[in-house]
Amino acid sequence: MITLNKIKNILKSWFEGHKQVRHVYWGDVYDYSAETGKEYVSVNAEYVDSNLSGKFIDHSYRISIGDLIDPNIPNPEDEVISDCMNIALDFIAHLELMEDCTLLTNSNVQPFSDSTGDRISGVAFTIVLQVHRQANECAIPN
Repeated sequence: MITLNKIKNILKSWFEGHKQVRHVYWGDVYDYSAETGKEYVSVNAEYVDSNLSGKFIDHSYRISIGDLIDPNIPNPEDEVISDCMNIALDFIAHLELMEDCTLLTNSNVQPFSDSTGDRISGVAFTIVLQVHRQANECAIPN
């Protein structure tokens, strides 16, 4: 059975291994915004919730991928959002190949620009990973 902790480790490891990503934070987006010393491209991933559906559990995660804006480039947000979208597409392609869970592929990717602390732009989206629900044999009375 694949647990929430295993999924967290899989997602973090993938982003930490991506050649463009310099910083990965796991947790609430508000805590992420307050974190100092980020290197860019930076990723924030946070567990949102889970939904039981028959023999399956659907786990939702919110992913934000952002990079610094260079004000010397015309339309800097467009360039950064495009690069972050490419990382998101790499990530989704990786998830589609996973054998332990199924990516439910109906996600809305939203561009963002933010100036709290650093001036960044990027994309944010939610993924849903479906895993087979197995009974915990240790917890079931005989």
